[in-house]
Amino acid sequence: MHPNPKIALKAKAVHIPDGDTIRVKVEFEVDVRLLGGDTPELKSKDLNQKAIALEAKREMYRLCYAEGENGEWGLPKEGILEIPITSDNISHLFTMGRVLGNFWVDGVNCMDNQLDKGLAKPRKGT
Repeated sequence: MHPNPKIALKAKAVHIPDGDTIRVKVEFEVDVRLLGGDTPELKSKDLNQKAIALEAKREMYRLCYAEGENGEWGLPKEGILEIPITSDNISHLFTMGRVLGNFWVDGVNCMDNQLDKGLAKPRKGT
């Protein structure tokens, strides 16, 4: 097996439910759980965590969508959905109904961007 096998597909963001999950459209839509980090949950009762969660979601929009008029989000930017393949068993590619992977826009890994801005905490695995 190749040392770093992966599936890489051109994709566009179509929905951002929170700061560490995005729905992308390839030739179909799929929810992607971004690898490498966790952002706070939008449903958190902790107001500080909720504020960080909202900022993480805004940052994901900023990265994945062009600027529109009057403060609105414009069209989604094209990116690359990267799904690492680490075994012959494809069940490891999914968690809670989402594909596990990375999404790159303008050469930037979306989760690395969240981590760099302090909006996510590092996470190994899923």
